[in-house]
Amino acid sequence: MREDQDSNKIPSASGINGFRSAQKIGFLLGLSIIIFGIISFNFILFSGCNEGPGEEDLTPTPTPWQGTTGTPSPSPSPSATPYYEYGILSVMATDQEGAIVWAPIYVDDIFVGYGYRIGTVPIGTYTISFGPLDGYATPAEQVIAVVGGQQTDVVGIYIINSSILNVMVAGIVPPTSIPQGMNIPIEWDLDNAESWEIESSLNPVSPASGFGSGHVYVTYDCNNVGIDSVTITAKGGGGTYTSTFNVIVNVPVLIDDLLNSSTVGSQNGAGQFALNGGWYSEGGRIEYDLGSTISRGFIELKMRGWVPPAGFALKSHPISGYEVPGSYSHHTAPGSFFNWRIGLGYHPFKALAAPQGASTREEERIGNDEDVTIDKHIYRVEWDNGAVKFIFDGEVLHTFTFYRFHIRALVIGTCHDYPATVPPPIISEVRIGSL
Repeated sequence: MREDQDSNKIPSASGINGFRSAQKIGFLLGLSIIIFGIISFNFILFSGCNEGPGEEDLTPTPTPWQGTTGTPSPSPSPSATPYYEYGILSVMATDQEGAIVWAPIYVDDIFVGYGYRIGTVPIGTYTISFGPLDGYATPAEQVIAVVGGQQTDVVGIYIINSSILNVMVAGIVPPTSIPQGMNIPIEWDLDNAESWEIESSLNPVSPASGFGSGHVYVTYDCNNVGIDSVTITAKGGGGTYTSTFNVIVNVPVLIDDLLNSSTVGSQNGAGQFALNGGWYSEGGRIEYDLGSTISRGFIELKMRGWVPPAGFALKSHPISGYEVPGSYSHHTAPGSFFNWRIGLGYHPFKALAAPQGASTREEERIGNDEDVTIDKHIYRVEWDNGAVKFIFDGEVLHTFTFYRFHIRALVIGTCHDYPATVPPPIISEVRIGSL
C-alpha cells in the first residue's frame, strides 16, 4: 500500500520549481549560443584588417568603418547587412592607368587605410580625402552620400607631376635647325624618373634608352634630310610623361641670295632692288648657273606685293629651272625644265614641267586665289629623281612624276616667253640646294 500511496502523491511545490528552473537554464543556454553565433558571424563578415600586400599596418580601424585594404575583392552583398540602415562604401586610390597606388585614405578626416578600402557604414554623407604620395598630385576630396543597401564607389586618381622632364637640344630649346652631316647632343634633366627612352622618325640617336633620374646626354646623327619628329618618354611613380619636338635637318645650300641691294646671280635685263629688301623685274631676269646638272635639288624663295588679278591679265614665269642654260622658253627648251606661272585671274598659278624637251611638257592649274596676299609667301620647287613638286607656304600643290629630271640653271623674274606682270612680285631670300 505505501508504494501505491507514494506513487499517487501530488508533487510538492519545490519539486515543480526545480523542474522549471532546469528548463529556464537550458533555454538561456541555447539563446546564448545563438547570440554568440550571430555576433561571431557578423564579426567575421564585417571586420577587416588594415594591411597591404607584404606590409602590416598597426593603425587601429576607426569606428564606424569596417572593411579591408589591399587587393580588391568582391563587394559584400547588401543582403548580408541586418538592416538597410547601412550601405557599402568602396574607396580606391589609383594612378592614371588604373593601378592601385599605396596612398593614404581618409573618411571624415579619419585614416582608414592605404590604396583600397571597402566596408559597411551607416547611411549618410561622408567626406573622402586622400593623402600625399611622392611624385604625384594629390586628388581633391569628394563628398558622397551612402544609401541604405547600396554600394557607393569613390576613386581618387593620382596624376604624375608634369615637371619630370626638361628637354634641351644642344643648349637651344627645340625645335631647331641643323645642317646635314653634323652630330649634335640632345640633353635633358629628369626628376622622379625610373627609366627613359628616345625615338626618332628620321635619324638615329645613341643611346636610345636608359634608367634613373638626373642629367641625360645622347648623340643625334644628322644623316637624313627633312623634319624629324623626336619623342622622349620618361616613366616613374606609375606614370608616363612624354615630350615631342621637331629637329629640322637642312640640305647643303649651294646658293643663298638675300637680294638685299645686290645679287650673287647674273642680272640680265631691267630690274630694281626694293627699299625694304628684295628685287623685282622690269622685263629682266636673274640667272643662277650651278655649273652642272643635279637630279635632286630645290629652289626656295619669298615673293610679296602681288595678288591674282580680278580678270585676264599679263602672265609671267617668275620662277623657272632649265637643264640647258640660255634657252629659257617652255616652247623650245631642250632637256628638262619647269615654270611657275602667275597672272591669269581664274586661278593664281599654273605648274609646267617637262622631262625631255617641250614636246613632253605637262601643265596643271594649282592653288587658290584667296591664299595669295600681298604679304610674303614661300614658293618652293623640288625635283628628286623624276618627281617634281610645287610647294606654296609648305603645302604641296602638285607633283609631276617623270622617268628623268635634271636642272642646272635657275631663273627668277621672267623667262623668254612672257614679260613681268604689273605690278611685278618682289622676290627675296633665294636659296638653291641639293637634296
